[in-house]
Amino acid sequence: MELFGQLAYGFELALTPQNLLFCFLGALIGTLVGVLPGLGPVATIAMLLPITFTLPPVAALIMLAGLYYGAQYGGSTTAILVNIPGESSSVVTCLDGHAMARKGRAGAALAIAALGSFFAGTVATFIIAIFSAPMVWIASTFQSPDYFGLMIFGLIAAVVLAQGSVVRSIVMVLVGLIIGLAGTGITDGQSRFTFGIPYLSEGVSFVALAMGLFGVGEVISNLARTFGKPEVQPVSSLWPNRDEARRAVPAVLRGTAIGSILGVLPGGGALIAAFGAYVIEKKWSKRPEEFGHGAVEGVAAPEAANNAGAQTSFIPLLTLGLPSNAVMALMLAAMTIHGIVPGPKLMVERPDLFWAMIASMWIGNLMLVITCPIDGSTSQSWSSAASAPTASRTRRSTCW
Repeated sequence: MELFGQLAYGFELALTPQNLLFCFLGALIGTLVGVLPGLGPVATIAMLLPITFTLPPVAALIMLAGLYYGAQYGGSTTAILVNIPGESSSVVTCLDGHAMARKGRAGAALAIAALGSFFAGTVATFIIAIFSAPMVWIASTFQSPDYFGLMIFGLIAAVVLAQGSVVRSIVMVLVGLIIGLAGTGITDGQSRFTFGIPYLSEGVSFVALAMGLFGVGEVISNLARTFGKPEVQPVSSLWPNRDEARRAVPAVLRGTAIGSILGVLPGGGALIAAFGAYVIEKKWSKRPEEFGHGAVEGVAAPEAANNAGAQTSFIPLLTLGLPSNAVMALMLAAMTIHGIVPGPKLMVERPDLFWAMIASMWIGNLMLVITCPIDGSTSQSWSSAASAPTASRTRRSTCW
């Protein structure tokens, strides 16, 4: 009963006109950030930090939190429609989401992504409220060998996700490791593999790499298309059919569970959760050959996992004062600016902040699922002209 009383107190604070406004602004800006490839929540929150100086602490943190999980919603839009991940955690969604769009199922893919994210966000919000202490204890038991095993799991996942030759997949992973070595050493501060180029001192940006692999490649592919039948069919339905819904529901449940767990781990969050959920769905699926060619599970599980991971990553920040990723580090900076010390005493010293943020997450997720692109204006058709290369003619709804 005490928990319900605390949640009621949080909703009472979050439903004030001021906090509702900033929750909506955060979700709106986050969706815009997710749709625009290359921007990302880290850079956006860094730019918005000075604005929060003049805001009340609760309103400021509600807005910044909404920006983070709102970006997970928006990133799926461009990933599905144009095969360009708007957010790093949407890279996996490109594999099957765009394949569904090419078959005329863009509306169903967007609906599954939005509803799956809403369900995962709702569950993750209650997990924060109920299981914060136990989940932080589990995460704190991870030692160096456990993190090493997690990294090995990520490398193996990259090999499993790749199509074709296993040798070529291993070479791809090794090349990725070499690229990841470029930058400045954490322990000694020495430059590694920068070749005297100052732009490489911070390493190779994941967003820039994803844009080069997916965005530029897709643009070149579109320019290279010649005459013939359109490769992307018009949208036949704006909602998933019965078979797609039946296959998406268990995938969303598994993605929510995976994202909720991986979001608590340091260095985890939405990106690792999305990749992990995709790998597990492919391994457990009775039809693994469909993955990469428009499998519904390949959209539902990663989108649920990245939203759940984004929200449960607040657990170590709020309860231990430890940021689990770069976005949480900026959230820690915002709290420090307002004189708030996150940690075990936060729930006692600032219950208004803790419970208002939890309540605002549910409200923000509800705002996002209402405004995301699953209405009747969603459509996409690529047509070829008789005398020129094809040009994309896209008419689609937006999340704002």
